[in-house]
Amino acid sequence: MAQATSDVIGLQLEQVRDKLPELFGYPDSLFSKIDTRRDVLKVSSRASRIPLQIRPGARTGQVNLAGGALGRGTATHYDAATLTPLAARIAIEINKDALDQTNGESKAIRKLIALEIKNAMREFRVFWNGQLQTAGNNVIATTSQGQLATDASLTVAVAPFFSQLIRAGQILNIYDTTITTQRGQVTVASVDYPNNVINLTGQIGFVVTSGDVILIEGVAGASPAGYFGLPYHHSDSAAGTWLNLSRASVPEIRANAVHNGQNALTTAPIRLILNKIKQRVNAVNPKQLAAHLHPAQRAAYEELAILVTEIHKGSGNESIDMLFGDTKLAGVNAMEDIQAARDRIDFVNFDTWGKVESAPIDFLKNEDGSYFTRPIDSTTGSPLAATLFYVYWFGQFFIDNPGAVGYIDQLAIPTGYTTI
Repeated sequence: MAQATSDVIGLQLEQVRDKLPELFGYPDSLFSKIDTRRDVLKVSSRASRIPLQIRPGARTGQVNLAGGALGRGTATHYDAATLTPLAARIAIEINKDALDQTNGESKAIRKLIALEIKNAMREFRVFWNGQLQTAGNNVIATTSQGQLATDASLTVAVAPFFSQLIRAGQILNIYDTTITTQRGQVTVASVDYPNNVINLTGQIGFVVTSGDVILIEGVAGASPAGYFGLPYHHSDSAAGTWLNLSRASVPEIRANAVHNGQNALTTAPIRLILNKIKQRVNAVNPKQLAAHLHPAQRAAYEELAILVTEIHKGSGNESIDMLFGDTKLAGVNAMEDIQAARDRIDFVNFDTWGKVESAPIDFLKNEDGSYFTRPIDSTTGSPLAATLFYVYWFGQFFIDNPGAVGYIDQLAIPTGYTTI
């Protein structure tokens, strides 16, 4: 009988493609812009003060110079916003056998430890980019249907974030809609982004109600403090506080806003928000602003352009970009971010942004200066055959001029953009 392929399997070489495509992204455009700002205050545990000129002073008016009273005067009113840093980390753990079996070219196409360090830094920036989309309340998604304790998934088909801020491997805290009652924790196995379904590593273990909110790992208690993102600083609310100043009694700390009533984007709210900023600070320089928006609202804006544009071609074979690749909104550059709220456009002035920090983004070092440690078995106290390391940041975000920024919210989400 002739020799068959099954007879020579032991002689054959196995080929492994020397490419490692990423089936996911590392969106960090907003955080990258803020992180490169040099307005960083190194702080202790005491509240940091951001001095502000709240409102002008002095009294103007006519006076009787024929012996009339000149009257008393006033002066500029000053106050200070205050904030304290919060700490967050990303934890990476790798079993010893995985490290030993990927530590050379003869064993693997990549050296695992170097690859995981690189990926950890990138993933941490994604986390911060996501936090900058939130209102300081840690909410990164909202459930759209109830779930039984025996279910092993969550559905989050709710604006503004849907499932876009959820990442595989995260531990999530489930709270009631008022962020008062903590229902429990779950761990993410994978995310079906088009269908807005979070697949979990096991059963939920408790009942979830439609409208429950999903918070990040590490929070506890009612209304836990979070990182101050765009909806916190870019808010015209008259309720509550902004950096410990009353929004009700200090209207100057409210940002400019246009509430669009769930209607589709038009040019009118764009013109209006820019004029509102101008009315507050006397001038608007489009080059100082960026229109931070999700691809959904960029698509809505491009549809407006398509409706009113007539294209004249010359005699040559000229190329045509029907979707206008270099998008500007009234002279303001569009800053697309796949983690941005899908029903909102923020006009960000990066000159107003800054950070306070007790420690910059770095590895969490051990007492001997090393980065790596061995986890300990919680039952026996014995070291485990694994390597554990952390990257952390101890800080908070602020802006120093809410009058110089603005936003358009309550925008209709174009068809097809709730399931991407």
